[in-house]
Amino acid sequence: MNFKHKYFFLFPGLFVLIGILIFPIIFVVRLSLSGWNSYNPGLDYIGLENYIRLFTDDPRFWESFFRLSFLSVTTVILQYVIGFALAHMVWKDIKFKRFFRVLFLVPMMTTPVIMTVIWRTFFHESLGPVNDLLSVFGVAPKWLTDPVIAKFTVIIVEVWQWASKIMDTVYVLTSGGPGTSTETSSFYIFIKGLREFQMGYAASMSFTYLIIMIISLTIIAKVLTKVLLKE
Repeated sequence: MNFKHKYFFLFPGLFVLIGILIFPIIFVVRLSLSGWNSYNPGLDYIGLENYIRLFTDDPRFWESFFRLSFLSVTTVILQYVIGFALAHMVWKDIKFKRFFRVLFLVPMMTTPVIMTVIWRTFFHESLGPVNDLLSVFGVAPKWLTDPVIAKFTVIIVEVWQWASKIMDTVYVLTSGGPGTSTETSSFYIFIKGLREFQMGYAASMSFTYLIIMIISLTIIAKVLTKVLLKE
């Protein structure tokens, strides 16, 4: 067979890769080196000013980043533990096995934003059915207005959905509140970029976040590989 023209078949996929991955990253890097904001919408070069501001004068970003890490790790652990427990339960020969299998898939088949709106109604402190039931026992938690409880409310909704949609959940359920107690780094970037229109600074946060994620996932992958090889 003649494979002389085989590389031409790579071009469609290569163009898509450049269009949706490589070019956006290059543009974000360039944007992060500019002072683009609502008053000065342009790619004027300002060097590393945005990064210097990020690392020396913006503790809110790092607080939101560690908050995201806590929510993500806690959610994933609970999803795995509960998921394996439920899978083990329906694997056994129990009554209504098929019903439970379908029931456990319902959260994955529903739209996360719509379900989060429903959960927000459930957890409403004065009108929600959750506190109506708990009031029988004289308990009425402030699910969405207490800085500590609100974090666990987000975790509950995330675990129920069986999927990591923390940005959507936080946006719809708490909008990062009360205060900034449930604000994640992605939501903070959204605020800076699309609400305050500090596009250059938001881009510097996005690229920093990307680098941190790449380094973290690389380390985790290497550690897991070593553990699995030992076994």
